[in-house]
Amino acid sequence: MASSKDFMNFVYDQVSNASDDITYRKMFGDYMLFCNQRPVFLICDDTVYVKQLPETLSIFNQYGITPDSGTPFKGARPHYILDIENSELSIDMVRLLSQILPIPKKSAKMPNKINDTDIDKLPGTDFQHDVWKALIKIPYGETRTYSQIAKMSGHPNAVRAVANAIGKNPLPPVIPCHRVIRNDGKIGGYSAPGGIEQKKKLLNKEKCDD
Repeated sequence: MASSKDFMNFVYDQVSNASDDITYRKMFGDYMLFCNQRPVFLICDDTVYVKQLPETLSIFNQYGITPDSGTPFKGARPHYILDIENSELSIDMVRLLSQILPIPKKSAKMPNKINDTDIDKLPGTDFQHDVWKALIKIPYGETRTYSQIAKMSGHPNAVRAVANAIGKNPLPPVIPCHRVIRNDGKIGGYSAPGGIEQKKKLLNKEKCDD
């Protein structure tokens, strides 16, 4: 594969042509490739990260690949690193890896610790409550844009006001405003303690949580 773009085009083609076991998710520029609900490849620019397991290395050896070692972000567990340009990656390899990689303990179906009734009891306007209720509908490990939250909250033409309501979230990260990103895919702001760095940390943890 010449580049991450070429590889993702290959993935798109696989996904759109009856490979129902292969899915992918994009999060502010990076991609996570899944097979049978198991996260297999984290694709960042022209680099692929795969969790380090003895069985993982055995599969790479079958394909004549010698990976490097490193971490996709600060605080992450060690991963094998593959250079897309110099590694012969394939969907068959993805399927083999999925047989030995674990399903995350926390899934997109993990229930929130707070519900609509709880939010109705919080200080705030009805408009703010609508927005905060929309936030708790964002699945774990996923993101939504400000425009999407505006639609989800029932206020599609009030994106700026919705963004202000998100900024007044009284219970981050329980009400997960960190999962809201800009319409252009960039990470956007975060008014909770820790600022943007904390937002990145939370998103990265959810993206690679095991």
